[in-house]
Amino acid sequence: MACRYKRIVIRRGKKRAMVAVGQTFLTSIRHMLTNEAEDHDLGVDCFLRRTGRTRQPAVW
Repeated sequence: MACRYKRIVIRRGKKRAMVAVGQTFLTSIRHMLTNEAEDHDLGVDCFLRRTGRTRQPAVW
C-alpha cells in the first residue's frame, strides 16, 4: 500500500492519497471475504509490471 500511496500523493496530495489507499484496502478486504481468498503480497514492483513502465533514472 505504501507504493500506491507514494504514486498518488505526487498527483493528488496527502489527504486524497490516504482516502484512495483506504478505499483500496477496503476493496481488498471485501474481495477476500466474499471469495474466501488468502492475502498474498504482489511485490514492490507490482504497479510497474502491470503498467509496463520501468523506472527512469533521475537526471540532475
